[in-house]
Amino acid sequence: TINEMICEGDAFILNGQSYSDPGQYIQPFITPDGCDSLLILNLTLINDTDEMIAFSFCEGTEFMLNGQIYTEEGIYQQTFNSTNGCDSILMIQLSEIAASSSTLNDSFCEGESIMINGLTYMMPGQYTQTQVAASGCDSIITINLMEIPNEKVVEEYLLCDNEVITLDGVDYSEPGTFSQLIMNANGCPTEFIVNIANDPLCTGCKREGDVLPFQFSLRRESENYATVIVDFDDQVLFE
Repeated sequence: TINEMICEGDAFILNGQSYSDPGQYIQPFITPDGCDSLLILNLTLINDTDEMIAFSFCEGTEFMLNGQIYTEEGIYQQTFNSTNGCDSILMIQLSEIAASSSTLNDSFCEGESIMINGLTYMMPGQYTQTQVAASGCDSIITINLMEIPNEKVVEEYLLCDNEVITLDGVDYSEPGTFSQLIMNANGCPTEFIVNIANDPLCTGCKREGDVLPFQFSLRRESENYATVIVDFDDQVLFE
């Protein structure tokens, strides 16, 4: 009796006869002493080992496996000899991951800078960053930056005695020129200039040292009275 194993696709030859299928075979033969005898062959088939494995690689790069280099996606095959001497076939499915891209529009205030992904920018314009996406491949970011110019706002106000003008939480009770720094809707600083003057139309606005731009006349009602009348445009202001 003979026990043999063959790999899938191979054949075993015994006494000039070829066998490629598993099973038991019998060959009659005559022994040297002239007697009939039977030769029994037990043939076992070892199937090839097949394995499918999937990989991915980034666009514009190459993928290497077992010393072989691949640059395009698809299905490939590698053949090895296993421990039993038969072929081991490795099926490889390769897919290419395209580089991702995105656009970021942002702005910053005049005289300031902006930091994006750890990089600082001080000038407006278009910039490009290459980051690593979750897939491990490149992610291209196009950045459009705009600089917002600082603003200057001037406002005029008139003030009477004992009045208070409140602007952006600040109270003003005296004439003069004042400056505030406030934030506009874009979050950038705006210089707010406030010019406050005395209101010439307010009665009782006269302050010590002020010169009013009016012509007043003084007159006595009678020589017999010590009353003095002050009038303006024939309107008696006080007496």
